[in-house]
Amino acid sequence: MKTEDFANATEMELRQKANECFESLESSGSAERPALLIEAQFYIDEIERRKQDRVAARDYMLEKIVLGLEIIVVLLISLELIEGNKQFKVLDELARSASMTASSIRSLQKSQEDALIGQKKTLATIEQLNSTMQDQLNILSGNQKHQQGVKKKAWLAPRHSHSQRGSDKTALPAQVSY
Repeated sequence: MKTEDFANATEMELRQKANECFESLESSGSAERPALLIEAQFYIDEIERRKQDRVAARDYMLEKIVLGLEIIVVLLISLELIEGNKQFKVLDELARSASMTASSIRSLQKSQEDALIGQKKTLATIEQLNSTMQDQLNILSGNQKHQQGVKKKAWLAPRHSHSQRGSDKTALPAQVSY
């Protein structure tokens, strides 16, 4: 077999050559046996070498695929970090907004409490004013009743007559001033 034939031979052809060497061992003499065994081993080693080359090529391809996948994972992690940073900024803005809202609500609550205190004071003042006005109204009512009693007495008081040239005039009741 020539070198080109050996390089182009298939695995089946190499096995067939190794088997031929083993078959020739039975009919060969003791001087030829080591050469036939070495030749058979040569074919078997080539078969093994080719298997190892296929395994190495497969492993190399798998390593390239794994490396590509790792690069994709790194890119996805980078994108996730970028998106995570954006989400962190949004969440930070939401936290600031919530804090400002809570502060506004506290301020509004304080204003409402202050307004309520003011309204309570105003109500107390109005109630006090109402009580004072009721007292004054009662006093005025009592004075009015007293004055009406005085007016009735003035009307009922005896009438004095004055004579002037023979005519009788009836006296008018005395005017009451307040």
